[in-house]
Amino acid sequence: VDCYLVSWIVTKFSGLLLSFLDCYLVSWIVTKFSGLLLSFVDCYLVSWIVTKFSGLLLSFLDCYLVSWIVTKFSGLLLSFLDCYLVSWIVTKFSGLLLSFVDCYLVSWIVTKFSGLLLNLVDCYLVLWIVTKFSGLLLSFLDCYLVFWIVT
Repeated sequence: VDCYLVSWIVTKFSGLLLSFLDCYLVSWIVTKFSGLLLSFVDCYLVSWIVTKFSGLLLSFLDCYLVSWIVTKFSGLLLSFLDCYLVSWIVTKFSGLLLSFVDCYLVSWIVTKFSGLLLNLVDCYLVLWIVTKFSGLLLSFLDCYLVFWIVT
């Protein structure tokens, strides 16, 4: 009655932008279909890229860009119905204030769009910073500052 086909590809390649060092492309397809002739009913394509590169701002040391696309489509011609693009950056850098030791900037964008031309419909930007630093009062050993913005 219900059949599910799951396939994925893991690809390592050299990036072309932002001095990418190591790039990994992971994609898989989850397909629900009925019958023997693979008449697809609901198809989901999930793909993401994990990229490590040297940052260009705020003396970033290690930057990781993670993005993926979740696409629901029907048929074999990939006529996309609902597409979701999720991407975020995790960045470790040396802080400039309050003697920050380790700072992590995490931001992501969730975008819903239709079609292939990226006609953006709904976009959500979420940002937060997690900072570990040595406290200046009451002999703090480990301090964490967390804040985020939802736009």
